[in-house]
Amino acid sequence: MVDDIGCIEVVSSVSSTAVRREATFTVVRGLADPNGFSLRASDGRFLRQDGSRLRLPLGGFGATQSFDRDATFVVRRDLGARSVALESYSHPGRYIRRGGRELWIDLYNDSYRFRVETSFAITDAWS
Repeated sequence: MVDDIGCIEVVSSVSSTAVRREATFTVVRGLADPNGFSLRASDGRFLRQDGSRLRLPLGGFGATQSFDRDATFVVRRDLGARSVALESYSHPGRYIRRGGRELWIDLYNDSYRFRVETSFAITDAWS
């Protein structure tokens, strides 16, 4: 996260505890649908889409149905056994996508590049 906007950063075992904690999200039942999931940051905020971006907004959890839908995602299997694509619950057909180091929500297209940029590896937590 950079200024509460979703970004991809290199994190390793030599990164500070604060950096590793900031890069770690807890997967919880979806705020809008228990069949989906939501991502809770170490400070308790939930990652949500806002426009076409991913953000960690101040407050909001449970305040509106819209917030809960925007903070809920659905796992879709992707390129490999240990990777997934993450579809927006509030905007079906749109997926979390890496654009450089930034995270966006983009409409699906059937290209190899799109599949690579929407594929996320499942790993152990840093914190």
